[in-house]
Amino acid sequence: MPTLIGKAVLWGNELTSAAIISDTTGIPTDATFSWITDTDELLNASGSLVGKCHYGFGKRFTLTVIPADRTGTPAVATARTNMDALLPAPGTTLTLADAHSGVTDATNTGKFQVVRSTLKTVNNGPAVVELEVVQYTAHDITTTVA
Repeated sequence: MPTLIGKAVLWGNELTSAAIISDTTGIPTDATFSWITDTDELLNASGSLVGKCHYGFGKRFTLTVIPADRTGTPAVATARTNMDALLPAPGTTLTLADAHSGVTDATNTGKFQVVRSTLKTVNNGPAVVELEVVQYTAHDITTTVA
């Protein structure tokens, strides 16, 4: 069990997507999770802020993955093929799972929409794919604005 200053901590990234990020296609390096919402301000006749309306609630993950061939006999050609598979078009649905947390599975059985997929290559390191995916959640407004 990983510890930090004698306290148990989570270590590493265990976010996977069977269709995209798996034990054989890529090495997930980073995953950033955010709760998201759109906000509109409610102003009175004098222009003073009297409230806010939040809508468009959801979750956003930004994932960084190194395309790889993690099979028994690794090959660069297979890593290149996996790199292409790691670049889904915007609008593609991915099902994410995280062994550390249930935050990916709480709504819509872990299904997220790809917003952006980016490939970065450099001369002094591995190619890296960054995926940004979102999942919107329906909420009822229960608070009365007076």
